[in-house]
Amino acid sequence: MVFMTEQQKDLERLAAWDRYQDSRKTILALKSKLEGWRKPLQTLAEKIARDQVHETDHFGIPTREEFTETVRQLNEAKAEYERAFQSARDFGFPVEKEPSHPMGIGA
Repeated sequence: MVFMTEQQKDLERLAAWDRYQDSRKTILALKSKLEGWRKPLQTLAEKIARDQVHETDHFGIPTREEFTETVRQLNEAKAEYERAFQSARDFGFPVEKEPSHPMGIGA
């Protein structure tokens, strides 16, 4: 059994909370980024359906690489959130199973 001082336990506890908060913020930022692409993509789809597409309609649309990278980052952030969630929960912190913004943004 590993002996830890009370100070080491407190530092580990605070680090668990920080990891939880950081991973939560990362997920919310990535979800917000994806949400920001929703309207331009919907508008483009509507223009394509009406055969009213113009050369400049691609503005605001992510490149394939940018979209793929954002989704990859979101998946990694979700995995980190699960680890941080469990660690924070083990220390008795009040944590949410799914990260959501207190104002309902990016959920």
